[in-house]
Amino acid sequence: MRPQRPAAFALALALSALAGCSGSSGSGAPTHSTSLKWETCTQAKYPTINQAVVSYFGSRIQCSTMVVPIDYAHPAHGHLGIALSRVTAADPAAKIGTLFMNPGGPGGAGLSLAPRIAMLFDQANVDTDTGAKLHLLSERYDFIGFDPRGVGSSSTLTCQLDQVYQPEWVATIDRSAENQANIYLNQQYDAQACRASSLTPFINSDSTARDLDRARQLLGLKQLDYYGYSYGTWLGVWYASIFPTHVNHLVLDSTVDFTQPLASNDQSVPMQHVFDYLIIPYAALHPELFNLGSSADAIRNIYFTLNLQMQTALSDQLYGFLFNQRSANTVVEYVMAAQAINQVLLDDPSITEEELQTILMTYEFSSDPTINSDTRSVALTLEAAYFALVDGIPVPVLLQNQGAINEAVNKSVTCNDANAPTDPLYWNQLVESIHTFAAAYFHDRYELNCTADWNGATVVKPDPARARRIGNILMLQDQFDAATPLDGALETYTALGNASLIYNSTSYTHGVFPSGSSCIDIPVADYLLNPVSRTHTMVSCQGTGLTAALAAPSASQPQRMYEAGRRLAEIMGGTEPGPNIDYVNATFHDPDLARKLIGDIQGEIGLH
Repeated sequence: MRPQRPAAFALALALSALAGCSGSSGSGAPTHSTSLKWETCTQAKYPTINQAVVSYFGSRIQCSTMVVPIDYAHPAHGHLGIALSRVTAADPAAKIGTLFMNPGGPGGAGLSLAPRIAMLFDQANVDTDTGAKLHLLSERYDFIGFDPRGVGSSSTLTCQLDQVYQPEWVATIDRSAENQANIYLNQQYDAQACRASSLTPFINSDSTARDLDRARQLLGLKQLDYYGYSYGTWLGVWYASIFPTHVNHLVLDSTVDFTQPLASNDQSVPMQHVFDYLIIPYAALHPELFNLGSSADAIRNIYFTLNLQMQTALSDQLYGFLFNQRSANTVVEYVMAAQAINQVLLDDPSITEEELQTILMTYEFSSDPTINSDTRSVALTLEAAYFALVDGIPVPVLLQNQGAINEAVNKSVTCNDANAPTDPLYWNQLVESIHTFAAAYFHDRYELNCTADWNGATVVKPDPARARRIGNILMLQDQFDAATPLDGALETYTALGNASLIYNSTSYTHGVFPSGSSCIDIPVADYLLNPVSRTHTMVSCQGTGLTAALAAPSASQPQRMYEAGRRLAEIMGGTEPGPNIDYVNATFHDPDLARKLIGDIQGEIGLH
């Protein structure tokens, strides 16, 4: 995920205290762990652990800090701490595996993801057929969460530079040489600061994959089971390609295109597609809720009535909300807020920020109380972002842990992994090629441009063909996923050559499992519960897309969207879609808690 402000990065590594880690060198510094010391998961030591899951599992959940080399080729050069969480199988005698889970990013904190999912399935009612099967996942697996190197409760990477970001606007709207230069200069600030640190080359997927394998060894496992979301799929393919004999189950959910550099995985076009042809028609179908009228074209045109600063603020705020179908109302509410603020500004161009806030506090956006209240909240957020841009408030170059993601790690992994493009001409031509059908752009990969100043600090991406030795890999994909689009997922599918696929049509939620749909979740459970032989399967599910989720007119949709659909049809081979049956009410002891957990899990993944 890209941070929701100009993405400039600098690097300084602050190693967190490695208290509780085993081993020491002659100088008193800790050496790499030779065993794992499990202890209570306190937020004082493990700040990214969720206290609700700690309270729920009690003694079944513990945490540990694993000490690993910064540089695996030269272990004496220093060490890092990697935070792990473990929920033990409810029935240890029936245990069949240890499931590692990663939520994505790069830079996503994953310490709480695995425990949340374990908690969900621990809640399943064993008196129902579906519940019994899902509960088996809790009974038969240890669930392992971890914060990758540099992230969260692990040794953290903080990036700082004595500079402020240059002002920059939506790249596809302002394609001037000045704006292009400012955007590129912000990226050079990142690279120049990162280049100063000898640690920078080791914040990468290869080192993280080796950390994962070190954890496998310390847990005494011949093979591990792995479930990765988003960037976690990239990490999973990387791991499986260098350690194919160390993997039992491998699940890739919402898959990144492993055949391209990580920085080249484009999100702007699919985000615009979701915005224009799924969310806007939905808004037009409900004028009584959103007060935007019933013409999709008119609602779509609102963006182009805004000034450049408001367009930039709106594009920034919408990034991320376009990754989860649950956030559709929020996206529409931002459009409502932008239209209202824009009208107030037109009526009184000299209005102050405080005066506008006062108006927004009583503004009637909708006759629906919930929509009205939510829109007022997002309007205040959007208004603050807008005035920050208008007033030119300096933003210092400082990236660090921000909630569930570390922005410094996000940039460092992206620029260290496998030959990211650095020529400014590449990025300028990219913007020029898509501006007609991705106008809002949402400040996408242009701001992950790695520039030549990184001095080629890259690792060699392994050949994914080696992962074919695993036997069968399971992939899950939503049709309109904007964060990891279908066409890129199919490129990885082809490169792997041996994957099964669960495909969910019409939906665009990033992170397919757990979904609350038996068509999706039961095949995943069946795959994980089969400890030895797994057959090559294709599952098509009739997803629950937004009402009036219309297909785009051919003239407005890039060819890649059509090509992905054609390739998918060939892969699925006429597989009939199964019904999307919601099992939550009938399967969980507390359906409301189950739905909250599913929402929390999807929300955590959607941040990455």
